[in-house]
Amino acid sequence: AISLARYAKNPLAELCSAWTVASDAGTFGTETLFMNIHPLQSALPKKALLREYERVLCTAVSNVGVDVNDACSYDHQHGMLQFVPGLGPRKAMALRQGIARVGGVVETRKSLLQRRLMGPTVYNNAVAFLRIRNRDRCVGKGLHVLDDTRLHPDVYHRNTWAVKIAVDAL
Repeated sequence: AISLARYAKNPLAELCSAWTVASDAGTFGTETLFMNIHPLQSALPKKALLREYERVLCTAVSNVGVDVNDACSYDHQHGMLQFVPGLGPRKAMALRQGIARVGGVVETRKSLLQRRLMGPTVYNNAVAFLRIRNRDRCVGKGLHVLDDTRLHPDVYHRNTWAVKIAVDAL
């Protein structure tokens, strides 16, 4: 019942969470094979179906983005981090542990790099897909308006036009 309620609230997080459960053989995503997505899915080889599920999850997560604070605070949402472009399972787990080590909250995207939670290359690849949404935890800590967008921080730190447009829109 709890999973159904979470699915109603955030279906992508629940699908990613189902992916993170490993089978006895150590294969991830086998839980997703039990979902009836299409009537002809049984005609596909399981490996091909798993590969496509993984590709679709990566695409969906990159389109939506991931709230870093929620993903690191709630166990059922941390599965989304591994589908962020540039991360993967090991880097996502290292990011989650690093954020827990520094207090459990990320105030800005720039703090991911400043606190050395990510290397510069990983930061460059992944930061546009990471969002800082949970504003209640970060009140008064130098929040940036555009940290909850798909814009890369280089765009709005180097170019003041992006900030002007966002401020005018609000």
